[in-house]
Amino acid sequence: MDLDRSLGSYLLGTLRSDGGIGLSMMRSATSSRGSSTSMPAKLSGEHGQSLLTLGCFNGATLDDWNDVMLTLRDLSEYRFEGKNEQAVREEWIFPLLLHLGYGPTTLNDVKFGDQLKLRSPLWKLGSKRMEIDYRPTVLGHELWLIEAKAPGAVDADEHLFQAWSYATHPEVNVPLVVLADGAHLAVHDLTAIEWDHPVVDVPVAEVEDRFDEILAILGARTVATAVRHRLLGRLQKALEAELDPDALDDTISRTKEIVERVRPSVLENRRRVADDANLQRERDDQRMLKSVGLWGLAQELNVPFGWRPLDVERGLRALQAQPNVDKLEQLWKAVADGQGHDRAFWGLRTFRLSLSLRARSLPACASVASARSHASVRDHLLGFPDDPTSAAAHRLEIPLFVFALRAVSQPTLGLRQQAERHLAELDVESTLRLGLAANGHHLALSAALLICRRLFACAAWDPISLDARAVAVRRILESFPYDKSFISQYLIGVDVGDDWERHDPLVDFTLLAVAQFGPDLSLSTEETEIVRNNVERQGPVGDAARQLAR
Repeated sequence: MDLDRSLGSYLLGTLRSDGGIGLSMMRSATSSRGSSTSMPAKLSGEHGQSLLTLGCFNGATLDDWNDVMLTLRDLSEYRFEGKNEQAVREEWIFPLLLHLGYGPTTLNDVKFGDQLKLRSPLWKLGSKRMEIDYRPTVLGHELWLIEAKAPGAVDADEHLFQAWSYATHPEVNVPLVVLADGAHLAVHDLTAIEWDHPVVDVPVAEVEDRFDEILAILGARTVATAVRHRLLGRLQKALEAELDPDALDDTISRTKEIVERVRPSVLENRRRVADDANLQRERDDQRMLKSVGLWGLAQELNVPFGWRPLDVERGLRALQAQPNVDKLEQLWKAVADGQGHDRAFWGLRTFRLSLSLRARSLPACASVASARSHASVRDHLLGFPDDPTSAAAHRLEIPLFVFALRAVSQPTLGLRQQAERHLAELDVESTLRLGLAANGHHLALSAALLICRRLFACAAWDPISLDARAVAVRRILESFPYDKSFISQYLIGVDVGDDWERHDPLVDFTLLAVAQFGPDLSLSTEETEIVRNNVERQGPVGDAARQLAR
């Protein structure tokens, strides 16, 4: 009983101390470039080169450009003295735009130095044409512009008038203008009565400390909301001056018409962001596979949870890039502890089987892949007859996962409150980019898998110790309550009730893998008997068993 209590305390302590890791990773993954951290903003080769091609940083290499991608602290400490307008634009304003979520690596492009023809009333500016420094866009829509001047180049009134003339040009027509003169970053709302007074005025030296103020009104993910709220405020003032009550109903009607006209555009924006997020995930995945290959994929999938057919395709592409036995063996080496132990969960074990079955078609790997396939099927279906340590580890991982899932449902841990709070803090774009991960199900599952991985990582890896822990976890489960409503709401399809021992996921996923990727694999009499024991089942596992039994 002491072991029961100590193990239960350890596991719950692990969740209390590390359960927030999944939440932290979520926040990190969804943060825009507009962050108040001091991490430098870097450009990749493709995107950086496109920027150089546009002439934004003339005569420089990509390494030169990355050298000036300043942090927020650098921006606050930037020395404007002796800098001309071109230097200010390239070395200060554009890095600021990147931090705000604009630039060539986003869907929010920045237009550079567009020249527009001035109408005769404005020729007194001294030119019949004007060139705007930067016009940031949000999904192709312009809402503000920024105009930079070198310190002392013009007086403040002239700078503001010039920016106003640009912003009100029919081809621009944006409600916000931003002035940067080396001393201040000033945001002006041209729809306000006192538009010449900035709504946000941040001294350059305070950019880092007050970046949240700048981000709230100019950030790529927030500026549309900021502009909408300000325009609604102007609308309210206009309505307050009305005499005709019918004008109120007319406003409602016209507003509804506007909403319906722009609805397709909003839906298209959502589609673009979701598609871009999927593309970015594919690029990140390709970089990961290129960098760490199957070793990294094994680390990712080493959990007591099922993989996707897409994961097998990912692994096969990585193996096809360098088809050799050593690459295939990375799937086993990745979880070896240096003492001859294979610390693999059933999710990784069945993934290794699936990829081995596919790798039989690669001449360089065929022999080893075939041997690995046969050995894996034998171990999985017959309970590791020649490996008592792996058998004991499997007897532990099944109840351990159930315990972990029940643990995350405990109200006293506050995980649900944390999840709901952080999910509520996400902006719409972050939610779209996270996709299915932006829900309590994903966070609860991540916390449960963290518990399992922590215990496997620190457990004494011998049959006696592993079996003792398995017995202790089973005893805890006999009286360990769980929130059934939370489980049913957030852990759909995961059985943590009284029937959790009814089926073995290692056997189930092995049957699925063989049926899908190796129906030609010859099975022993004992293995065939396990297959036949499952032919009466309903669902995919039963279908796989019936296919293999024919």
